[in-house]
Amino acid sequence: MSILQQNIAFLEKKFPHVLQSIKNIGIDSSSIYTECLEKDNDWLEAVKGSVEDFKLIFMYGFGQGLAVIDLLEQYPERWIFLYEPNISVFYDAIQKYNLVELFQHPGFKGIAIGKDHLKMLFSSISIYMQYDLAFVAHRQYLEHGVEQLYELKEEFIKYNQTFEVNQKTMNHFRIQWMRNSMFQLASLLTSPSIESLQNSFQECTAVIVGSGPSLEQDIEWLKKLKSHAIIIAAGSSIQALVKHGIQPHATVVMDGGQINETIFSNPDTLVPPMIITSTAYYGLTEKKADQRIYSLLRNDYVSQFFLGESREQFFIEPTSTVTGTAMQVAICLGARKIIMMGQDLSFSNNKFYAEGITHTHTNYLDSKINEAEENQLLVKNVEGSYNITNHNFLFMKEGLEALIAAFPSVKFINATRKGAEISGSTFMLVEDVLRMIESEHIETKAIEQLLQQHVEQPHVGIENVQEKLKNIVQDFEVVNQELKSLRKLLDKVQTLSRSKPLKAQQTLENIEIEWTSIVNRSWFEPVMECVIPLELSKFDKQLPGIITEKNIVTKSSLIYLHLGELVDSIIVILKDLKDIFQNSLQRIENVQR
Repeated sequence: MSILQQNIAFLEKKFPHVLQSIKNIGIDSSSIYTECLEKDNDWLEAVKGSVEDFKLIFMYGFGQGLAVIDLLEQYPERWIFLYEPNISVFYDAIQKYNLVELFQHPGFKGIAIGKDHLKMLFSSISIYMQYDLAFVAHRQYLEHGVEQLYELKEEFIKYNQTFEVNQKTMNHFRIQWMRNSMFQLASLLTSPSIESLQNSFQECTAVIVGSGPSLEQDIEWLKKLKSHAIIIAAGSSIQALVKHGIQPHATVVMDGGQINETIFSNPDTLVPPMIITSTAYYGLTEKKADQRIYSLLRNDYVSQFFLGESREQFFIEPTSTVTGTAMQVAICLGARKIIMMGQDLSFSNNKFYAEGITHTHTNYLDSKINEAEENQLLVKNVEGSYNITNHNFLFMKEGLEALIAAFPSVKFINATRKGAEISGSTFMLVEDVLRMIESEHIETKAIEQLLQQHVEQPHVGIENVQEKLKNIVQDFEVVNQELKSLRKLLDKVQTLSRSKPLKAQQTLENIEIEWTSIVNRSWFEPVMECVIPLELSKFDKQLPGIITEKNIVTKSSLIYLHLGELVDSIIVILKDLKDIFQNSLQRIENVQR
């Protein structure tokens, strides 16, 4: 096996996205910079002030990997995330040098080559941002273009701010999503899954309809498309379609909030078959009694736990926008051409939504548009000019672009007349799309007819799920008592560490035994990771320091503080969980009657 093959074989396992960046590139030998084989002590001294005590290091530039190796040797406990903008440099390096040992180093945490996967690297870094981040440039960029590092730093700061807001929003809604998953279990067990309908419309074309203002201009063309393509309404866009007398083949719902009561208040919005993600608002299962398809998201570990299945058995990855979910639904059904309409991802013509989208107050929409105008954040549109946008729209855009990159065999066409450019897709006017697919034929009620013919076997016996729920509800009470007992031990250990160290050591051992008993329950990880992920993550990051601490007083203080916070969080959340699980159990019992 050649050096290049060895490097590629390892990258495929740990950093597969890198292979996408270097695939089919033409090497520009004039842009390749080389490193001195000797250790660059002067450079290490120069970056010392930047690194200081920071746990995370963002390194700009790879070269032949020598500087990265030096940095890891100098700072073996740090984590390095690396970005090399010059693809030719990286490809030349993996051709000439066996870098497997570097790539598998535990401190080498992430890498992006070229612009395509830079946001993915930003996301990886942001996950660990409890720690401060140092920015370091390779000597090449330090001497020739350090201003690019400063620009990159500003770009990351903006990304991280948006990431933090989204994380806090997600955390805020965790218990709501848990409630949705658990309350939908009964319906999920008795409805067809999207996976069971896979490739039902092989090689078809699908139109994914969003709520953007550009949709208004093309609504009549959409009517003509319905006999040639599967029309899928993404979330609230169903309101605009119904207003104009269009019944799509299906509606995809991902939003977990009660706002769905308003979106689907018109009975006509409930007519088309509905594809409901497992964490979507549970009230829709009560509104839509039949013609339902379930999509269990690959990050819904709670539902997977109850069904006894793993994430690999499900098709749909969670996305930042319902459009991404609808696109995956279409691909699962067999679509190999995806047409996007109403995906403005900006304020085209200073509007938020297309006509007919009425679930949000006008004052709120106006305030968002005014805020965007003041910030003057712009995005290039399909016509070559620029639209005003905001960070949320850009976050959605990045999510869609990442999704498009993940399906290279599917052709993505952006037919949003005045919307933002979407990388990986081709812009085409909707009238040209119609000419392209006019030879294709789709029945007006194709998905409805499919469901009438389809007989779905439950994922798992209802009795099995019911038994699991009963046992866990009973166990919640047992765990609650164990947590209170553990809390008493934590309250004692600090005092004992100062006066009776031997007894404190024994108490610490008892704490470990009791905590291990709690976390080793089969339901603990999937359930708690769903409802208190930030609290668990915070404790996990402190755990290495607690384990390695030798001083009994310091160790006791650390475990009292950090495990105590986590125990308190679990005690508080258990009451809500017990109510949710009991309600879910009742719903399953009602289905069986």
